[in-house]
Amino acid sequence: MRTEVSQEVVDKLLSITKNILGEHGVELILNKVNSKREEGFDGKELVFMIGKEIQNIYGKNGGFAVFRQIGREVAKSLMEEKSSDEWEKIFLIALKFLGFAEEIQKFEEEACICNCIFFPNFLEPMNIKPIEHPVCWGGLGLIEGFVRELDRGVRGVRWKERDFQKNRCVFSFERS
Repeated sequence: MRTEVSQEVVDKLLSITKNILGEHGVELILNKVNSKREEGFDGKELVFMIGKEIQNIYGKNGGFAVFRQIGREVAKSLMEEKSSDEWEKIFLIALKFLGFAEEIQKFEEEACICNCIFFPNFLEPMNIKPIEHPVCWGGLGLIEGFVRELDRGVRGVRWKERDFQKNRCVFSFERS
């Protein structure tokens, strides 16, 4: 599994975040994390810190909503780069490509994010439950963005559970 989040991925996420929060919003967030960024934080730590700062500024639900929309926009961006017949393949490897998880597994009524880098490296050591940090909502948004295009009957995605034995988070599809 690719465990490094590249600067290119961070820059893309910041660009998408600017489209959602505006230039000033991203500047405010980056001002909060820049001192830590200079300390040599890698990409995954930077993404986690950006999520934390968005939550500090916009509140718990605001942070979740912003990252959910970031996930949807990442899905849209990845789909725009490929033909629709490649979308499912791209969906299944998107988080690996970004450096966030090993894979996404898709089933008829749910999808799973497998071996995400954030749970064991940040959430678990900080006693943060699954789906209680904005980065988790980014994964939910990514799934939602793809699945709503792959299966027009799906109107949304909801977090279902953390399967600790299989090291994955399960998300169920909400249908029209």
